[in-house]
Amino acid sequence: FELSSSQKRLQSDYLGGLADENPVIEKFAAKWEKFETEWTLEASREVIPLAESAFIPDFVLKHPEGHTCYLEVLGFWTPRYLEKRLKEFEHARFHNFILAAWDELRGSRDPLTKIPSNTIVFKRSLDPVAVELMLNELIAE
Repeated sequence: FELSSSQKRLQSDYLGGLADENPVIEKFAAKWEKFETEWTLEASREVIPLAESAFIPDFVLKHPEGHTCYLEVLGFWTPRYLEKRLKEFEHARFHNFILAAWDELRGSRDPLTKIPSNTIVFKRSLDPVAVELMLNELIAE
């Protein structure tokens, strides 16, 4: 197959944009707008290289004092995946991130005996208060 920009027969199913990509992300962003904090929340378009993989966060959070932190809301995950992913960040010496894991999408019955650093596990919705608390912990380190 050969494809060029002059061809007009093929059209994307996504011309109108992605519909309801992730309701958890949308609800969190709406809650953040009403949340009183110094941190600003923006959708992230960055691809951050990590040694042998990449990190594509959903959001970037910025503080007026110049601090930046990235937030990714995980989809399907397992405790083993989470541990492996955190090792990738550690190996790349990348620390200004938060992984938010929705417990309902945990794809394993293996218990998560300890919540790792830089991680928030939530039941129903991601709470801006929990995110701000972790952000403040990260910049204090």
